[in-house]
Amino acid sequence: MINLSSKTTRSNAAVVGTGRTKRILLGDTLIKNFSPEEIEVVLAHELGHFIKRDIIKMLLAGSAAVMAQLLVISLIDERLFPLLNFKDAGQVAALPAVALCYSVLSFLLMPAMN
Repeated sequence: MINLSSKTTRSNAAVVGTGRTKRILLGDTLIKNFSPEEIEVVLAHELGHFIKRDIIKMLLAGSAAVMAQLLVISLIDERLFPLLNFKDAGQVAALPAVALCYSVLSFLLMPAMN
């Protein structure tokens, strides 16, 4: 059970963990405010995530997205950083530029990730 009532009145549930640590967590607000039939529907929904292996899929998709972002940043590195008087993205002073590129790419990939 997740102690949500101390932070919000919203109800929530989640599938968490991998391997033997997989669990379905139900929020205390869900248990308190929903009927047993409604809780059963929420539990069935979360079991669907488990059966479809959504956690593994999201981990793999997230890893692929990070790799793609880093590849694009390395390509941008060759052209953009010399214009900013940086030797490469490895310089500490270039970190804000790298972070900005990463943030923009994350924003652009958000629809695909969702």
